[in-house]
Amino acid sequence: MSKTTVGLIFLLLITIGVFLFIFYDPPHNAFITSITHPSIMQTPADRTTLSMTSAVTSAHAGQTISVNVLIGYQDIKPTLVQLELAYDPSILTALEILPGVYFTKPVVALQNISLNTGRISYALRCPLQQNRTTTTDCANSGTNNLATVMFQVNPYTTKSQTTISFLPKTLVHSKNGINILGGTNSLSLRIHGTRLPVEASSSGQIIPTP
Repeated sequence: MSKTTVGLIFLLLITIGVFLFIFYDPPHNAFITSITHPSIMQTPADRTTLSMTSAVTSAHAGQTISVNVLIGYQDIKPTLVQLELAYDPSILTALEILPGVYFTKPVVALQNISLNTGRISYALRCPLQQNRTTTTDCANSGTNNLATVMFQVNPYTTKSQTTISFLPKTLVHSKNGINILGGTNSLSLRIHGTRLPVEASSSGQIIPTP
């Protein structure tokens, strides 16, 4: 038997031995243990929801409306929320987004409004503790108003309905960093009173533009 064959057999035996050791040895690593035996903090994600509401369900063309983002939770209080909202920029123009009263003295971690694509990225979190590695508990359980978005309806839109929705990158984190978002609900608005663009004729008379 050649030295090469002996070496290959020896290597095979070592590989089998390592495999058997890993397979039968009980897990000692804390991270692996937390997966095989989830801790109480790893609760189902269906405990937190995000939704939108407005005082009006039917808006006039040219009207400015406010849309409230609401949060609902049961056991675990969120400490960070990132909103990714989508809307039709040909119908609505996002003017501004402001924090609600759900978070006490929230930190605005992200704020971006893309008027061309109709997308809002907005993140609020609780302030950091003195060690600056973990966040404090700043949720106000007496309210669910997370944020308010101001929109203006295009005065010349020809569409009669539009929807503001949550994008998949929307998330809600608990204090230990787990995403606890379980579901979102979009908001539909009816638009009426559309105005047609106008132009002046050669005689000075204002006529509708077809």
